[in-house]
Amino acid sequence: MSNDEPPNQTDYSKIAKCFKPVAANEPENPPSYMREKFTKLHLAISKRDFNPDSHLINGREKEAFPNHLSMSKAIDIDVDKFMHYLHIVGEQYGWPFREEYSEQHHDKLQAFLNAAGSEFYVFEVDYKPAGFCFVSRIGSPQDYAGRFIPDHETGMSKSEAVQMFKHDGHLPNYYTVIEINKVGFSNDYTKKKLGKHFIPRMLQLLMEQGNDSIVYLNTRDTNHPKVIKFYKDLGFNVFATETLESDIAIQHQKIITPDDPEFSPPQ
Repeated sequence: MSNDEPPNQTDYSKIAKCFKPVAANEPENPPSYMREKFTKLHLAISKRDFNPDSHLINGREKEAFPNHLSMSKAIDIDVDKFMHYLHIVGEQYGWPFREEYSEQHHDKLQAFLNAAGSEFYVFEVDYKPAGFCFVSRIGSPQDYAGRFIPDHETGMSKSEAVQMFKHDGHLPNYYTVIEINKVGFSNDYTKKKLGKHFIPRMLQLLMEQGNDSIVYLNTRDTNHPKVIKFYKDLGFNVFATETLESDIAIQHQKIITPDDPEFSPPQ
């Protein structure tokens, strides 16, 4: 399999254009990502505090990386492939429905994917794609002005969050900041406890990219309920939380997949 091949050939670039209103008989309890507000959590860990030889996962020693698992860096990821992975991994959490990933921002999303420091890794089980990790760099707002997709959330910017982490941890400003922008596994693999193998390996790889590094990420209370504990067990520090307005672009609508009889791709 080519490193940059998506798991299947479904064209999610067309799916995003095909929506219908939620019918009156839809469940009364919509997914959590459809709430009017969500809690955003900022997490980070510095290389100073990262010790790959002594880290525990859920209180247990890390296991050796199994032979049937592999991780490869993909080359030339375009918007359609990125959105494909975003759907298969994060659709249940509303990832592809956020305003920043709407079609009107795809040009800037492509620039983001192509930017120096942006890297896309595919997690594989028996050489079949099981998930992905997209990482990028965080600099000052001036460094990134106009180059990246806009941040439609209110509250702290990523640059501001990182500065807070550096200040609270008495870390110098020259520390390189790497963001785990998106990471996860498809539904077929979420209950196989692959995270305990892939994420520590990914974290160690990122820490090795600089002598003085910080790995930053943010997550939401609308994501997997166990993700916060998992990151804490890896040594991440939850250093800030915010309550923000929803940034879901298709509220009160549901997606029609190609298997749906009502699916009709735009001409």
